[in-house]
Order: sequence, then structure tokens, then C-alpha cells
Amino acid sequence: MLQIDHTFDTRAALAELGDGWRFAAIGLPVLIGTSLLLYRQDWVGMPLQAQLDHYRQRLQVPMLAMVCLGLAVLAFSSGDTRPLPFVPLLNPGELMQWLGLLLLWRWSRQIGEAQEVKSMFTVLMGFAAFGLITLMTLRASHHYGNETWSVEMLTHALPNAALSIVWTVLGIAGMLLGAARRRRALWVAGASVLGVVVLKLLLVDMRLLGTLPGIVSLLTVGVLFVAVGYFAPMPPAAANSAGDGDEGTGPEPQP
Repeated sequence: MLQIDHTFDTRAALAELGDGWRFAAIGLPVLIGTSLLLYRQDWVGMPLQAQLDHYRQRLQVPMLAMVCLGLAVLAFSSGDTRPLPFVPLLNPGELMQWLGLLLLWRWSRQIGEAQEVKSMFTVLMGFAAFGLITLMTLRASHHYGNETWSVEMLTHALPNAALSIVWTVLGIAGMLLGAARRRRALWVAGASVLGVVVLKLLLVDMRLLGTLPGIVSLLTVGVLFVAVGYFAPMPPAAANSAGDGDEGTGPEPQP
């Protein structure tokens, strides 16, 4: 990783690339090593395959800690992809972030069989995915809306309008999916996101109504709110546990 960083500083051709390429290249060895530990243990264990289980778990922890550190560092990157144009998701920085999140999810499925532990990590992964989508929205506002990549952009109309619309779509998607699969927890999570959008509209977006992005965001969110109430009613509480199993499973036949 240090050698890759040094190469970007010393090679003129690489120095002209955007920071998105630099961060992706530096983090690539960590993602490759962690992927091998999680998906191809037999490759990593050679020639001491029999002893692999004794040290694999210990080795995963520092590697995954570096993945988390990389996710935090990339959160402050604007995702500059010079000389190529910026495309949301299809750029090196954001691809690395989603791959890192996938590795953390894979690890969380292996650490234990307790349902409480898996549920906790599911919630954490949901928050992390929500954060990544938020960062993608802000980067798109920066590259396509000529917004300065700084904390001050959170006080401008365009990024706030984009966040309100994207968060509303996420909340509605969660409610629709929860209603379709009869999973109350997922429905409540989507409704909670919509609650955050309402607070944001009242506390932040209302003072931006004099701008075109503010008006568009308010009208769009209002229409989506009306639609979701009709298409995604709350599943009954008893259906939450049933939704975790096979869909369409009817009651057991009585003798």
C-alpha cells in the first residue's frame, strides 16, 4: 500500500489522475487479501491447510479493521475520476466502498449462529448502506451541480433537494418491500427513513423553498408520500416472523 501511494507521487502520469483512482489502488491489496480469507480459504492455507482454522479468524480481524478504516477515509473523498467523467457507482472509489461493505457482510454471516448477533449486524449494515447512498448523492451533486466538496454544501439547495428525494425513494422502497414480503421490521425501517425526511423538510428544506430545487424536492416528496400510503400498508405484527421463512407457506394440516 505504501509503495502504491509512493508510485502515485513519483510517476507523472499517475499524479494527474483524480484521487478516486489513488484511494482505490491503495485499498486494492486489502480487499484482495480479505476476499481470499473469506471466499478462498484453501488458497490462503497452502501449504499449511490443516492449520488454517487456527489463525484464519485472527487474521481476518485486522484485515477487516483496515477495510473499515478505508471506508471511513473514502467517505471524505470527492471521488474525482479524472481524466474520465464521474459516473455514480461506476467509479473506482464507490466501487471499492461497496465491495468493502460486501466483505463485512460476508464476515458477519460467519461469526456466529445466534440470531441476535446476525440481527445486530444486519442493522449495522443497513446504516452503512444508507450512509454510502447518501455519500453517492452528495458526490453526484458535487460533480453534476458544481457544488463545492465541503461541509458547506449541506446548506445549499441542490444537495438538500437531492438528499430528500433519494431518501424518500429509499424509504418507500423499504416499505414496499416490507409490505410485499410481510416483514414488519423492514416496513418500519422504511417508514423511519420517511420520518427523517419529514424532519429534514421542516428544519432545513423549508427555508430553501424560494429556490427551484427546494420546490421540486417538496413537490416530489409530497407525491411519493401520497403514493406509498396506498401501495404499502403496514404488515400485521404476526406476519413479521412468518416473513422470514418461505413465502406462501400455509398452515400445517390438522390430523
